[in-house]
Amino acid sequence: VKETHFVRSSDPQNFKSLPSPFWLSPMEQLSHHSVAIDTAWIYESFPDLSKPVCISRLRAALTRLLDYFPTLTGRLSVQPQTGLRSLDRFGTGINLLEATCIDPLAAFYDSKEGSLDIFNLPENGETLFGPWEGTAESAQRDRLPTVQHTRFACGLVALGLRATHTVCDASGFLQLYQDLAKLYRAPKPGFDIEVTLAQAPCIESYMLDKIGSLSPEERAVALEYQPPRFSVIETNEKRE
Repeated sequence: VKETHFVRSSDPQNFKSLPSPFWLSPMEQLSHHSVAIDTAWIYESFPDLSKPVCISRLRAALTRLLDYFPTLTGRLSVQPQTGLRSLDRFGTGINLLEATCIDPLAAFYDSKEGSLDIFNLPENGETLFGPWEGTAESAQRDRLPTVQHTRFACGLVALGLRATHTVCDASGFLQLYQDLAKLYRAPKPGFDIEVTLAQAPCIESYMLDKIGSLSPEERAVALEYQPPRFSVIETNEKRE
C-alpha cells in the first residue's frame, strides 16, 4: 500500500439528518462483529485503456456513493450491557487504499489448471483487501467498509471491497458494488455535476420497532416458529 485516500460524503446534510445512534435491525443484531464480506474484482487492460480503474475517478465515485449510503460514513457501537448494535459518529468517512504489486497477475495463476487461484496470492489473497482484525475493539474503531485498488505490474487492477457483515448481507454488498460501478461509469463523477442512481438504496433498519417491544404473547408466538437451519438457544445473556 503506497497511499491511503480519505473519502467522505460530498454533502454533510446526508448524514447529519440521520438519528444518532442509528439502531440496527433485529437481523443485523445477530451478525458477529468478526465476520466480514469481501470480494475482489479483476479489471483487464486493453490497447485503448492501458490503466483501468483510474484512482481519482474511483475516489470521486466513492464520494458520491457515500451520499447514497450515509450510514457507512459512521462507526459501529455495541452496548456493553445488552450487546445491541448501533451506528454513530457519522461523517468519519472511509479509506481508499492505493496499492501496487511488483509481479504480474499471471505469476499467481495455477500452474496446472492455468487459471487464477486467489490462494496463490500472498496471505491467501488477504493482501487485496484493507486490514481486518475482527476484534470487538477494531469493529467499533475501524471503517465499516474499505476499498483497496491494487495495480499489478502487467497493468491489471484488482478492486477489493470489504465490509462488516453487521451492516451488510450478500445482496446488499453486491448492490453497494453495482452502485459504485454505475457512479464510476458516469460521464464525470465528482462534485461539478449531479450524478444520480436510478434506484436509491433503502438504508432504513427493517422491523426496528420490534427490538425490546414484543409483548410476552408476541414473544411466545415468535419463538414457536422454527425456520429451517436456524434455532434459538436460551442463554444467561440478556440478548437472544
